Amino acid sequence: MKTLKIGDNIWMLSLGGVDSNIYVVDGCMLVDTGTGLRAKELDSALKEAGVSHDEITSIVNTHGHFDHLGGNVLFESATVLAHDLCADVIENADNMKSYAHWFGGSLKKRGCVRLKDKDIVRANDTTLDVIHAPGHSDGSICLFDKKSGVLFAGDVIFKNGYGRTDLSGGDGAKLRHTLRKLSQFEVNKILPGHGEIIEDGSAHIRTTIDVIRA
Repeated sequence: MKTLKIGDNIWMLSLGGVDSNIYVVDGCMLVDTGTGLRAKELDSALKEAGVSHDEITSIVNTHGHFDHLGGNVLFESATVLAHDLCADVIENADNMKSYAHWFGGSLKKRGCVRLKDKDIVRANDTTLDVIHAPGHSDGSICLFDKKSGVLFAGDVIFKNGYGRTDLSGGDGAKLRHTLRKLSQFEVNKILPGHGEIIEDGSAHIRTTIDVIRA
């Protein structure tokens, strides 16, 4: 387990294993929640970040895979937000489309606020633009903080690669289009769904476009 403070308003919680990175924004929002199968580790990580469960009022899921949203169940009072093409997985507790069976887990039905491209989500003083980012999945999104240049990338791009496209809803051509779309933003730092933070954001996006073309 690792926790890392990023700037003044973001903590990265890395529980290890197959769990996605979990980001705490302004002490009240989570971007993704991991599998939920490491509840004790998540509790410890939240404490290190100085946040309690009750202070988490919203969750934004970057896409509908279990390793990113299985932990939603641990925050029953929080509002869940996800792209319109991902929301059915959450609302219907679709264990097949979320690949929950791969992880030995299962989802619980719950309501979901449906997002679309160019929507805005807020966490106290932080404003994040919603960017529809298909390629890894149809309902993938990124979140962008224009003020800081921080991009929450989900499984679109990593330090050593990009999101796989061989799962349901994956599409290599759409992923290339998404990366070209992201290259239009002034990205200082990329916070990926797995692995290490990327410091040279825009340059890394351009390099990855060249790689995925090969």
